[in-house]
Amino acid sequence: MSWSPAWIAAAARVVVDADSGRLTLVDLLDGMVTARVPASLQGFALAARFSREEGLDAEGQLGVRFERQDGDGDWEPVHESTASFTAGQPVTYAWVQFRVLRVRAPGPLRFRLSWRADGGRWRRGPVHALQVILLPDGEQLAAQLDALPPLG
Repeated sequence: MSWSPAWIAAAARVVVDADSGRLTLVDLLDGMVTARVPASLQGFALAARFSREEGLDAEGQLGVRFERQDGDGDWEPVHESTASFTAGQPVTYAWVQFRVLRVRAPGPLRFRLSWRADGGRWRRGPVHALQVILLPDGEQLAAQLDALPPLG
């Protein structure tokens, strides 16, 4: 049995169709602008699609791990899960919805997909990179926003 990742993507939200299990990615992300770091991005999701061409008659488990890397730092796991698949199922999806994504520094923020079938060895897959851009005079803008009275 041979699974391979077709894609990994970042979005503001993932919606899952209850009948088909298909995903809809809302507001795809390839970068973000922030007034200061560290910062928090509200509403963030990672999603991946896997396909298999061999072993379609088999059932089993697919382990999925999403990892992140800030700049040139080490890769660190941010989510790990296991999905069951059935005989005849050529495609499966994995996703995770975070309430908040903590951004530590400007520059590249990478997410890597790793997977394993039926408890085998972890395989490294594709990487999705976000570019974190720090606004000029961002600290001044952030201070002004912080000073605004609360709404309502």
